[in-house]
Amino acid sequence: MTIQRRYGKGTPFSNWIRNVEKLSSDKGFTTTDLDFIWICKDGINTAGSYFLIETKNMMHEVKEEQNNSLSKIARNCLNDPHFKGLVYLKFEKTSPEDGKIFWNSVEITTEQLIEYLAFEKVPPKSVRFAK
Repeated sequence: MTIQRRYGKGTPFSNWIRNVEKLSSDKGFTTTDLDFIWICKDGINTAGSYFLIETKNMMHEVKEEQNNSLSKIARNCLNDPHFKGLVYLKFEKTSPEDGKIFWNSVEITTEQLIEYLAFEKVPPKSVRFAK
């Protein structure tokens, strides 16, 4: 049987799929979510640029299985000149407004976060992809 959500949150579809025995995690199926595909639609030098962003609150770490899945997707984007990286954006509490911010484990300021998301400055290196 697929493991049920710890916090009881989920969409009707995610709740349904967890109860389909044929798609059970003990048969090898798994899923992960990605919080943002951050894209710049317009801009002289940045049109089409994008990040894949996974956020974590309360200093939680990305689990190995999620890192493996997201790394696989990111590796497939590496040849796209618009792809700017896979980002693990970690908050000390819940947002840039209530604590420290970490971009791929590098502490940054709110101003830096805005500059990176506006594609104005090059952010700290992307995460190292899982093999």
